Amino acid sequence: MSLRRELLMALALPLAACEWFSTMSDPPSIEPHERAPLLAAEHSVPLDGLPDYDLTNADDRVSNPQPSSPSSLEAGRAYYDTFCAVCHGASGRGDGPLTRRFPAIPAIATAQVAGYTDPYVFALISKGRGLMPEYSRIPVSARWDIVNYVRTLSPGAGATGASGAGTTGDGGAP
Repeated sequence: MSLRRELLMALALPLAACEWFSTMSDPPSIEPHERAPLLAAEHSVPLDGLPDYDLTNADDRVSNPQPSSPSSLEAGRAYYDTFCAVCHGASGRGDGPLTRRFPAIPAIATAQVAGYTDPYVFALISKGRGLMPEYSRIPVSARWDIVNYVRTLSPGAGATGASGAGTTGDGGAP
């Protein structure tokens, strides 16, 4: 029995001296806002491969790498039908099902929107504006496909014709 007691003491002594058990319930941690957020390393590339951009500088920072091909237009239409048509309508006239709740949804099949650059339309889709949410969850290549598809919507299909003067909301912006 003495050997058993000595063995038990030999095992218990290191465990009693170990602080590991006492700190498991209260581990070291950093509280929110305790220190400044970590910045990206110099020359690092964002996960989506795009530079930082917004509506004001999209023309200088991004460009459409997706040529307007039948496959791009088909993919763009599928994404448009899923994410955009609910507000802007199937033909881009701003007459989607949500206009019953939000009547100020603009038409995007207007001459004004046709005059927007591809990077600007891409930034509108990616970052949103006004009541329009951002759609960065759509893959980058699919957003460019949507831009290509929006270009095929007839400017004459807008709410009051090609001038876009009768569009609602913020001047016909998607």
